[in-house]
Amino acid sequence: MSATGPAHIISYDGHTLMSTFAASALARLSQKSGPPVTPEKTAKSAELETDIAAVVKPPPPNCVASDDQKVAVSYPPIKVAETIAREKTTETTSGGKISNEIGIGVSTNTDGSVPPPTAVMLFESPSTSSSVTSFQNTTNYLLHDYPTSPPQYWSVMRPVRYSAMAGDALPVWVAQTPVTPLHDYPQTPVTPLLEHWSRSIPIFKKPNYLTSDLVAHVEANPGTKVLAYLPLEQLPSANHAVPPKVHYHLAGKAAIPSISPRSPALYPSTSAAFRPCVVKVTHAMGSLGIFVIKTDEDERKMAEFLEATGRPDYISSEFVDIQRNLACHFFVDPSGEVTWFGYSENMKLEFAPHWSSDSTFCIDKQDEMRELLAPYALDTANYMLSLGYWGFAGIDVLFDRSGKGYIVDVNPRVTGSMPALVATPGIHEKYGFTVGKFRKSTKWSYPGTKEELLAKADLWNAENQKKGHVVLFSVHEKKEKCTQLNIAVWAFSEKDAQEIFDVFCQDGGEGGRA
Repeated sequence: MSATGPAHIISYDGHTLMSTFAASALARLSQKSGPPVTPEKTAKSAELETDIAAVVKPPPPNCVASDDQKVAVSYPPIKVAETIAREKTTETTSGGKISNEIGIGVSTNTDGSVPPPTAVMLFESPSTSSSVTSFQNTTNYLLHDYPTSPPQYWSVMRPVRYSAMAGDALPVWVAQTPVTPLHDYPQTPVTPLLEHWSRSIPIFKKPNYLTSDLVAHVEANPGTKVLAYLPLEQLPSANHAVPPKVHYHLAGKAAIPSISPRSPALYPSTSAAFRPCVVKVTHAMGSLGIFVIKTDEDERKMAEFLEATGRPDYISSEFVDIQRNLACHFFVDPSGEVTWFGYSENMKLEFAPHWSSDSTFCIDKQDEMRELLAPYALDTANYMLSLGYWGFAGIDVLFDRSGKGYIVDVNPRVTGSMPALVATPGIHEKYGFTVGKFRKSTKWSYPGTKEELLAKADLWNAENQKKGHVVLFSVHEKKEKCTQLNIAVWAFSEKDAQEIFDVFCQDGGEGGRA
């Protein structure tokens, strides 16, 4: 679907917090306004079948090779109508009704009025490879997260950083396990991390944390909608805020060619005729399962990895000679409004053939980058709306030497840089800083306790108000005098921002997962 569809971009107002976007969307759906219905969507909904089509390996035979042997693949229709088609209304025990409009169950009172559904925001990802995380997808919605990360990455670092900008419009669920005990979370106003947020984030509002068993909570409150990071097999489909099969489909690399023509061409194999090419496991996590195939040895290593990790589905596509590595972050509302939080960029390292895992964003370039990236974001938003998805999203767009852009990753969820981007307008207004950087790689840590780290950040902010600003979005004391951190800094130049990173971060020698 092209960018001429129902989706349209609007600017972020700089003060609305993340849970308010979700609560507003749920309220709109409870009034049965729903996403805009276009003739294209109506026809598509009538055609689609009930289950998501399996990824074809290799791509189907209806491929046409161009002169340079690039292959365009036409996949069969995606089968997601179970969650798109209107389902029959069913009676509840209270005499009200549940209307499953595009996957959003809404209870009606006996007088016919429609209260907003109870909802919970969940920022923790399920896992397929780990048995100690809060949620495991072992049968449905499988994720290729091999090798698994330590539990604190799943249950502490990611969820806590997102909760910083959640606000209080909806509760945020966090885990309480032996690995991630309650004291690791900012539960009360006197908790140091909450105090740090209240001092360092101009628009901060204390989140409303929910720590009870989430599945039991949903069973006790059957009308609850969970705005999940990714779909959970432990949660009934009716309790997902967005259709879980659609959500899972959008999270897979195989969906990208259907989302936009502005994406790499698919190849039928990794043989010499199609090299260099890129292989991606369809539902890999944390930048794993990605291989650049240039030689037979590259192909052998890829095959060994796939064999060792359960032979997951994958796609092969054309190699993009990257000149710019950009991302954009937004919220897709059921009305068609796409709130633009901003862009971020991964910069090429000066003395290495790699790209920095840090995200960089320049406030004075946001309008320029919005104009550049809007067509890709609108392609994505229109496709999401056509399937009944709404919510947070981000896409990665690579640009080659000719300036042509390619969508290479779609994230139908909150993105790593989103909390920093949501905080940026308020920080820019208060301090005037024009450059931001966000770091979440697990290779970085602070050589001290988390209490020492938080105290140092607060003191640094107080003494350097004209030089820069620091926000610690999450911290975890991995071992004595070693605290992992997700940190954002703002300054007047990239050089100054990098120098602030150097004050708080040292290379801990681990990989780069977050």
